[in-house]
Amino acid sequence: MKFEKVDDVTPEEIVGRNSTENFIASLMLRPTDPEGKLPPKFMTVVKRAVGDAFDDARSNGAGFVTLGDLTKKMSGYPDGAEPVERLQDFLKGGLSGDWFDGPTRIDASSRVVCFDLAGVKQDALL
Repeated sequence: MKFEKVDDVTPEEIVGRNSTENFIASLMLRPTDPEGKLPPKFMTVVKRAVGDAFDDARSNGAGFVTLGDLTKKMSGYPDGAEPVERLQDFLKGGLSGDWFDGPTRIDASSRVVCFDLAGVKQDALL
């Protein structure tokens, strides 16, 4: 199957953006969110930040977008403060920042991706 670019965005990139949006939304969820969903204004901020960050990465020749890149974008939006606050634990310097804020070393194109979480039990913070 051949994919065509639409407005300089490939279908693969659209899938990547949607996956990124859903992943960021999952990090932001709180038990108090009604029906287990983010407030619509948060999703608007996430979608805008993902689109802007991917566009910037493409135009600057960057090979990846980090969570820090996304939160910098969000910080500049009128409704961005609370979504950024919800992501603080996942940014550099936060509880899980080393795992979530930086380039990946995982080959996601592999047929099988395995995460060994055995060491998590030994981390008192987790």
